[in-house]
Amino acid sequence: MTNKIAIMGAGAVGSYYGALLIRAGFDVILIARGKHLEAMKKNGLSIKSFKGDFRVDVNATDNPEEISPVDFILFTVKSYDTETAISQIKPIIHENTLVMSLQNGIDNDEKIEKVVGKGKLIPALTKIGVSIPEPGIINHSAKGIIIFNESNGEKTKRIKQIEDIFKKANIEYNIPKDILLEKWKKFLWNSSFNVITAITKKTLTELLNSEMSNELINRSMKEVIAIAQKKNILLGHEIIQTQIDFSRQLGNFKTSMLQDIEKGKRIESWALSGIISKLGKELGIDTPVNETLYYLLKIIGPKDETD
Repeated sequence: MTNKIAIMGAGAVGSYYGALLIRAGFDVILIARGKHLEAMKKNGLSIKSFKGDFRVDVNATDNPEEISPVDFILFTVKSYDTETAISQIKPIIHENTLVMSLQNGIDNDEKIEKVVGKGKLIPALTKIGVSIPEPGIINHSAKGIIIFNESNGEKTKRIKQIEDIFKKANIEYNIPKDILLEKWKKFLWNSSFNVITAITKKTLTELLNSEMSNELINRSMKEVIAIAQKKNILLGHEIIQTQIDFSRQLGNFKTSMLQDIEKGKRIESWALSGIISKLGKELGIDTPVNETLYYLLKIIGPKDETD
């Protein structure tokens, strides 16, 4: 791997990790759009982080056709743009290109593999608190870890190659034995906390100070756990309290979906909520809480054209 890297969907998450890779000297191109792209081209990319501020000059575009094939792609578009974005970057994928999706949801990998083919995708997720307070500036407020591995838990040569990249870029990472379980743990959190904070317009602290909110979180999570267990994902009910305790530590944190609602942007209603009802129907599991949450998202948010 010669370490030519593309960040597809360089919003808050992609821009943060892209900046770390650029600072480490890697050949990185950010694929972005709109005012954020314009600002980065004019003034570079500024990171305001609790770990320390820095700025980098960037190579950025909104047209993947301008890019020659790359070795590694961090895929960070919103879930509703998955099919469109993966078709756009297909020309920059060569025989040995690796793709790593850091998106929310649990069905993006399957969509990506349909286009790029099996064997190119590295299962992964990220835990991070980032936002774009203004174009060209990333505010990094919490965590910043990428969790990845092969589906079978084997630490292969390509996993070691990516590990080397992340080490050089000072990107925090973890390589668990069961990456699928880790992805479902994140999905469990997102499908409850991300969704319910967006609907109620509450920060995590405000949400958890309500007894009724806690009950709603419990009921939502129990439905997701039932689906996971039916799919042989080893999620136990003890994780509910673990995730609640963790969320209390984040304080007055605004989830990504709440931020999108406040900005009037499209939201990942299907990826974080609607899919639960779909899986429930397929597996014979009732999901009335999550189905209701999905309907509420559709009412309060802009139309999700992928539904």
